[in-house]
Amino acid sequence: MTLVIRMNWKKGTALAALIAGLLAFGAQAQVLDFTITSAPSPVGSGARAMGQAGAFIATADDGTAASWNPAALVILEKPEAAVVGSSEGQARLYRDEDDQSFTSYAFNYIAASYPFSIKEKNFVVSLNYQRLFDFNYHLERNLAGLVPSQVAYGSADFSGHPCWDFSGPTPVMVPCTAGTPTDPTDDFYLGVVNQDVKRVQALRQEVTQTGDIGAVAPAFAVQIIPRFSLGFTYNFWMDGFVNRGYTRTTEQRQTVFEQNNSFTFQDLNLNLEYDPGIDVGFPAPGVPTVTRSHLKIDERFRFRGQNFNLGLLAKVTGRTSVGLVWRSGFDADVKWKYEYLQTQSRLVGDTFQQIGSATRSHFSEDITMHFPDSFGLGVANRFSDAFSMEADATLVRWDTFTTEMIVTDPLTGRRRKETFSAVSGLRRSESGVDPTATVRLGAEYIFIREKYAVPLRAGAFYDPQPAEKSPQNYWGGTLGAGFAWKGIIVDAAYIYRFANDVDLITTTNAAGTRLAQIERGDVQQHSFLLSTIYHFE
Repeated sequence: MTLVIRMNWKKGTALAALIAGLLAFGAQAQVLDFTITSAPSPVGSGARAMGQAGAFIATADDGTAASWNPAALVILEKPEAAVVGSSEGQARLYRDEDDQSFTSYAFNYIAASYPFSIKEKNFVVSLNYQRLFDFNYHLERNLAGLVPSQVAYGSADFSGHPCWDFSGPTPVMVPCTAGTPTDPTDDFYLGVVNQDVKRVQALRQEVTQTGDIGAVAPAFAVQIIPRFSLGFTYNFWMDGFVNRGYTRTTEQRQTVFEQNNSFTFQDLNLNLEYDPGIDVGFPAPGVPTVTRSHLKIDERFRFRGQNFNLGLLAKVTGRTSVGLVWRSGFDADVKWKYEYLQTQSRLVGDTFQQIGSATRSHFSEDITMHFPDSFGLGVANRFSDAFSMEADATLVRWDTFTTEMIVTDPLTGRRRKETFSAVSGLRRSESGVDPTATVRLGAEYIFIREKYAVPLRAGAFYDPQPAEKSPQNYWGGTLGAGFAWKGIIVDAAYIYRFANDVDLITTTNAAGTRLAQIERGDVQQHSFLLSTIYHFE
């Protein structure tokens, strides 16, 4: 998943600075013109649950119940401690880019639970750490298709786009008004340079994200009557409590070869060429130039937020149970720290020499990120003491997964609040992200022996991922096994999740008003979970 962060840089107001920037700092003008997003990856808790495809809302009978359905904690009979670790490998097979793969390791869940009774009513308290969202992600790609050497606006109405006013002694950038100019004598022209050049450019981008966010979560469950219980988990969200915090590093390298440079300006409506008569120094026609640019952006995100899970568990019959859970939406406070470094060099003879000094920038900003509500229903049936099955359905309101931040208008310098979809990167008013509905089916068979037991588990799931316009179809299957001896239980689970021809990355324009590019491909995810639970006597 990628947190949507938008950069708004105020361009210079002199024409000479604009042309010099395109010659010597072309990568910077292009690099900051779009925002890349990918959808989030929720993380399931516990090898026992994931071995049966995460169908666990109605049978959550171990310490991870606080994350699935806290009401099921009342099933626990003895105090227990649980530790779960996870490993994930993922491959993304792009249609138009190199294939990408990466591997991550992390704690998945840590819990301690204590059951007790008061006046023949069962209670359970527990303290948990659960890993909830995974940000591990790696991308390498060429950006030539995103940054054409000539920029044009497709709309006949140029309101709000930058125009250059040449009426005074110094050209200044101003907001265009609708339909201007309407007369060839007007002095308003589009702030875009059209280059009659032989231009070859290579722009390579590498993005690496690491870390996750999780929650420290006290939980409480009470058995109201023998067949009905309620549970409550309160989550204190944070990043890096057990695992690494969330960081993102972006590096872009560009090499540009230009020859036979000439510049013109176009009238917005009449397409008349206009020479502003300003003497700007640039290489003479026929003299080639080769420039290189290296940009590195380091970002760190700190998350803080609070929400709750409310669960219900009912025994419909002696063998059938029904579970309901609501995970509340909430606003997370995000502290964004940003460091920017760019260097430029030009080929002189056989070596590249740096142009000027390195450009550095750093700042921090507070962002509000709204996480969505989700609702789950599970139905389980125990056919015998050894064999059980469960089916779950979950609805997640990804249409409300948004980022709110202060943006700066590049023309006026005014700051205002804007809300963007955290899935697609578009402004909330322009976004068409829908909720997703997940279906999971799992089964468990336990080989029961006198001194030990060996459970085997399997499951399948349909787990769509949110995307602009419509959810993307993801499917998967799981296998699991365990070994229980005295008070020790060890469980393992393998999860395979895949998708074909789905949206992998969406790239928006800087304003977040339209999708500039959608990259599609196939996904293969392999995950392994190992958990150890100890029951205290």
